[in-house]
Amino acid sequence: MDVDQKTAVLSLSGPDAQCVVDAVNDVLRETNILASNEGKRVLSMLCKLVKSASVFPRCYRLEGVHVDSELSGAGGFADVYEGVYRGQKICVKIVRRYQKLDQLQILAVSVMTELVLWAHLVHQNILPFYGAYSGLSGGIYLISPWMKNGNLRVYLKMNPNPPKMLLVLDIINGLYYLRSLGVVHGDLKGENVLVSDQGRALIADFGISHVEASSRPPNTGSPNGTLRWTAPELLENNGDSYVRPTPESDVWSFGCVCYEILTLKMPFYQYGLDSVVVLALHRQEIPVQPALKDQVDETMWSIMARCWNYTPKERPSCEELLRFFEALELPDHRFQTSNLVEESATFWKAMKARSMKKTNYQRAYQVLTQVSDSSLSTGPLVIYLTPSLLKIQLTKAPAQIRALILEMIMNDRQSDLIFQVRGEDSQCIIDVINDVR
Repeated sequence: MDVDQKTAVLSLSGPDAQCVVDAVNDVLRETNILASNEGKRVLSMLCKLVKSASVFPRCYRLEGVHVDSELSGAGGFADVYEGVYRGQKICVKIVRRYQKLDQLQILAVSVMTELVLWAHLVHQNILPFYGAYSGLSGGIYLISPWMKNGNLRVYLKMNPNPPKMLLVLDIINGLYYLRSLGVVHGDLKGENVLVSDQGRALIADFGISHVEASSRPPNTGSPNGTLRWTAPELLENNGDSYVRPTPESDVWSFGCVCYEILTLKMPFYQYGLDSVVVLALHRQEIPVQPALKDQVDETMWSIMARCWNYTPKERPSCEELLRFFEALELPDHRFQTSNLVEESATFWKAMKARSMKKTNYQRAYQVLTQVSDSSLSTGPLVIYLTPSLLKIQLTKAPAQIRALILEMIMNDRQSDLIFQVRGEDSQCIIDVINDVR
């Protein structure tokens, strides 16, 4: 597809964007393709479409959320509050409003991208996503279950004898799951790992996460994760942009989180200033090995040191790390009073039953078929379908229409055009893609 074709589709506005977004979102939620290669491509496309259209799937909007006025915690660009939704205690993440206007706009798009990616992550070691709430300030609040144990750093300080190795196993399980979906976290650290009521680690905060696709978009102009947990290759100067996080950089960060858990110290704790840490990384230093062998034994230290290899491809994979920790056969006596995955599924089933927002599949299909080429004289874009899908009529069931839309968006030429749809039609298609799950 040439530049003129892209320009033609970029000019679309109005109701198109929301319709397309809703439709694409539905395609992801209503099928089981997420772990497949095509599922990764669809999820990657959905994230990019949400970013370009600045809309998110309507099915995630919650109403009747009560937010406490007292601040519970704070991160880099967001504050955390307790809240209540339908009698359940929740966590409410709100982007701070005192940012500069241009920065607020960037953060708003980042929140939408985090929202749609996080919504499709379902695993026992991933913090569940409940939905989004539009507050009085006009911002988007991200909603998740409240975790009274707080993040990993808080939990380790408050508990003198935590199950350290089990927490490490939890985190690599979650990271391996993300890897299986082609998701790169990009900001793994103790503050971004919460601890459930049963003492299980839950990876959270997907603000700079992305899905690896067969064709990567250009590097973004956004900074990567927190310096002391950031792989050295991500600090390389690349003009006006930043180096994109990778599965290998996540492994470096995982080693740093292991260091936090086992030593109760930050990586490179001996350096007070981040600027000095940068110099240490230029000297190819790794975190200091603790003197007490009962903190980190030689086998564990060897694994962590491999995670900090300055040649990214020489680091162990998530699969290798998971095999190592599973082979330890750690006894797990943590009391299991609830299953977060099942609770999340129950929550979403109830949400869907109550939702009055229905995806307009007919409209989404029409938008996709009415995208014109650059000359605007040869008619709608030709839709390339398999013989079986050619027989599907729009009067058939929504499931068949979703299959038709999926076939359309998996075509490289057509998927590039979809990114440029705007308005309500984009929302419709995002909702449909979201239901392919």
